Amino acid sequence: MNNKVQDLLLDQTKTQLWYLVDEYNYGGANKAHADFLGLNKKDLENANLYDSLSKEEAELCVKGNKQVFKTKENTYTQEWVQNYKGEKKLLSITKSPIIDSSGNVEFVTCSAEDITEKREYETRLKENEELFREITENMQDMVALTDKYGYFVYAGPSHESALGYKPENLTGKNVLDFVHPDDFEWMVEEYQQFLQSLNPKKVEYRYLHADGYYLWLETIGNVIYDGYGNVKWVVFSSRDITEHKELEDKLQDYTNELERLNETREIFTDILRHDLLNPVGIVKGYANLLYKKETDESKLKILDKMINNNERAIELIENAGNLARIDCMDNIEFNRFDIGEIIDEVIDGMRFSMYEKNIDIIFVNNGPYYANLNLMIEQAFTNLINNSIKYNPENSGIKVEIFDDIDYWKVQIKDEGPGIPEEDKKYIFDRFKRGEGKKVSGKGIGLAIVQKIVDIHKGSVGVEDNPDGKGSMFWVKLKKSNT
Repeated sequence: MNNKVQDLLLDQTKTQLWYLVDEYNYGGANKAHADFLGLNKKDLENANLYDSLSKEEAELCVKGNKQVFKTKENTYTQEWVQNYKGEKKLLSITKSPIIDSSGNVEFVTCSAEDITEKREYETRLKENEELFREITENMQDMVALTDKYGYFVYAGPSHESALGYKPENLTGKNVLDFVHPDDFEWMVEEYQQFLQSLNPKKVEYRYLHADGYYLWLETIGNVIYDGYGNVKWVVFSSRDITEHKELEDKLQDYTNELERLNETREIFTDILRHDLLNPVGIVKGYANLLYKKETDESKLKILDKMINNNERAIELIENAGNLARIDCMDNIEFNRFDIGEIIDEVIDGMRFSMYEKNIDIIFVNNGPYYANLNLMIEQAFTNLINNSIKYNPENSGIKVEIFDDIDYWKVQIKDEGPGIPEEDKKYIFDRFKRGEGKKVSGKGIGLAIVQKIVDIHKGSVGVEDNPDGKGSMFWVKLKKSNT
């Protein structure tokens, strides 16, 4: 190979090449080194270092050259050198002495690589590693880095406080080796699916503590790929959710207990509505039969009390059964009904009670008054109107009105009864409370049913003094139906 071809090849490389004839003088250089210094190749042939470099850099270079010529050994250094643009570049410089037949250094060959960007990358990488460690060491969650096979590359310090393992003792071990045997098989499948997923994946499983018991962990994993799209690392962030899982178990036990109690309550409701009503109904029949045949006044008074208390018992059982039935209802359906038509039907069903006390109910139906209702609302109006009939004096009246109250229909039932003391109004709809005034049949259960039904309809109910005079005014608000 002739010298011209050799020079051409040397000038094609980006590596800076030159040789020194002694400690102070170039012998020659390739194009890359000349370009770095902002000179021509010929300018460096037999040129003095002090003429080509700054004084500071020339002195540093001469010092290194003397070492090579003296020791006759290769040297490797990293030096910051200023190029012709005034930019400081970090060069990796190798100097190799060429020994002649007499054992003397004939000349020294030099090569240099610009490693400025590499150093900057290494510096950033180191800073990122330090930042990563600082973040992970201050996190409560357990952070771990594994290879694609699940072997620990890094484990954060939280592993020791949470699981009892020193991070350095986890390196090289597989994360799946600590999984509970009952969770192992499906966790292996989850892990394989996870490696093929592009999105973070969350799993809950049991993990072995260093002391031999298992904890529940919630782990979020994220795959890190290399430049070729292959799995490089897997980052895991885990936290102890044992208390949470124990609470879930307790809630599930509580739910199961509620379901059992609900079943018991449904059985009790059936007992109330059927088994208890049957014998009480038989007593009522015999008492009425004796009353019709008896002529003794003292016995008639006793029978009268028996019949009245029997009727109260029947009402109590019916109301308690209705309340329990409502409490047990699931998947309540609502349909569009006219409140006015429902009240008309309720009043029509009470004609006998009205006739017995000569009570007149005034209701002008100017509807329709549409609302989304369940037919149980009829029971609420039945209880309210029946309550008014019960406490109204004979030869009196009850007035039922429906008003437009913006988004609601307001139903008002005004009676001429004894009224309700102010201090008792707040208790009258409570299931197990009653006021201090006249005893209420059924101990308020009838009105408690009203409250429950109205609550289910997301409405409101209340009682006030009758604004038209003596008695009370019960009212119910139900949301209008737009469609």
